[in-house]
Parts: sequence; structure tokens; C-alpha cells
Amino acid sequence: MEALAGRLSDIGNRCPGCGSSPDFKPLFPISEENDVFFFECTHCGIGTANKLPKDDLVLELYEPKNYVSSLTNETSLSKRCAERILPHISVFDPTGDFRILDYGGGNGNLSKQLIEMLSENYPDLRLTSAVVDLYQRNDDGPISFVTADEFLQSSDTYDLVIASAILEHLVDVKTVMDRLIECGNPRAIFYARTPYEVPISRIIGRSIIRWPRHLHDMGPAYWSHLEEVYDGRFRIVKSRTSLVETSFATRPVRTFIAYVMKAPSHLESFFRGNANKFFWKLVGGWEVIAVLNETT
Repeated sequence: MEALAGRLSDIGNRCPGCGSSPDFKPLFPISEENDVFFFECTHCGIGTANKLPKDDLVLELYEPKNYVSSLTNETSLSKRCAERILPHISVFDPTGDFRILDYGGGNGNLSKQLIEMLSENYPDLRLTSAVVDLYQRNDDGPISFVTADEFLQSSDTYDLVIASAILEHLVDVKTVMDRLIECGNPRAIFYARTPYEVPISRIIGRSIIRWPRHLHDMGPAYWSHLEEVYDGRFRIVKSRTSLVETSFATRPVRTFIAYVMKAPSHLESFFRGNANKFFWKLVGGWEVIAVLNETT
């Protein structure tokens, strides 16, 4: 890995996950040439690097020519992700206007899949989606695009809030999570998908975390912490291992290994439900579905 001296900033005296004064447990080195190590916050359970990219490096890392998201570029993956969200929307039998926020949604592919599916199930529903992306794009029918700064300054509210495979890229997770929860209408659905690679890294004795793009690791302990902290504004209804991103058609070996590694976690979730602690942690990724702002 290239040396990035001058393009990184120290984490300082604030945990990027919960905002508390750092009380970190050291885990393992990430990039010795850049003096980067991974730690776990003892307050919120987030895994995080001790050095984070500065703004100029962030822009370079996520230029469209340098970064391709599997979720936004593979329709089959977007469809499978939408199918995991849809049953939790249907529980509330939505009517009238239904507004989606897709934070970090890239080209809006996931929003398109959700709007298509919801339109079939609820033909009278008036569906719109706001996609938050680093780079401004042209609006596309019911889908509009806003920048991250515009979202943070906005007072708009939504019925479905999505943060799929994005939180791990953010320098300041807490500020964004505060706004994501705040922007949810009463009983809005929240969906997030995050990497959970620290347990595998510790078992094999080396990091598989893709720093400097992946800055954080967020498993069930982190999400359980949020449920406690937000107290009635963030109620977990499903906490489980995430879907397998690859397919047997394109990457058969990796896909087979992923299904095998995730199988014990699926069984544990089936029998134990939404436990705060899970025995089988070698899954590589996690997802959570929550209900927002029930007490507001």
C-alpha cells in the first residue's frame, strides 16, 4: 500500500461511531507504512481505524473512475437487497405518499428496484426517493439526487431510510446516523448493511479490512448500542448476517465459501431471534432493520 503521509488525520479525542472520548481496545495493524491500526471502541462496539482520510483523499477514492459499487451496478444484487427490505414495509400497509431516502445510493439502482416492487404491491402509493450521493446526478422521474451536505442541512422527512454499504466509508458516522434517525417519520423503516470483518481478521491473523475505503467495522454489538442510546427512536426488528454480494455465475468459489460461512449465523438467528450477542461471528457482513421514532 502506498504511503499516504499528509493525506490522513488522526482520529483525535472523539470516537467516530458514538462521539465519546476514545476508550479503544487495540485489535491489529492495518497499514504499517502509514502507522494505521484498527481499534474497538469499548463504548459503542464499533471497529475503527486510528487514522482517517482527509477530504481531498476522500474525493479521490470515490471518483466514479476509481470506485464501482456492486450494489448500484449489479441489478440482481439491488433486487435481492430490495426483497429483504420489502416485507418490513408491508407490515405497516403504507398509503398515500411514501418517501424513500437512500443515503449513499449512487446511481439510485436500489431505489428503482424498491419503487418498482412497491408500485406493484401498492398501485395507489405515490412514491418518491431522494438519493444522497457524493457526486451530483440528474434527477430521474420519481428519484432525485442530493449531496451529503444538502441532506445534513435539510429538514425533509422520510418513511424508509436506507444506508446500505455506506456507513463504513464515512469519516464521521455519528453525525450522519443522528440525521438519518432524525429524518425518519414516526415508525419509519430503517435499513443498513455494514461490514463485519474484525472477527475473521482476528481468526486468520491478518486484516481483510479494505482500508482506506473501509474505515469502520459495525456488527451486532454496535447496532445494539444504538438501540440503547436512542431509546425508543431506534428499535431493532431484525439483526442478522447480510446477504451474499457475489453470485455463483460470476465468482462461484467465493460465493460458495460465503454461503458456508454465513450458514451457522442464519441458523443462530432463526432459533435465537434478535439476540444482543451472537456466538457465530465469522460472517463478513451484517445488516439491521429498525423502526424509527416510535416515541416522538
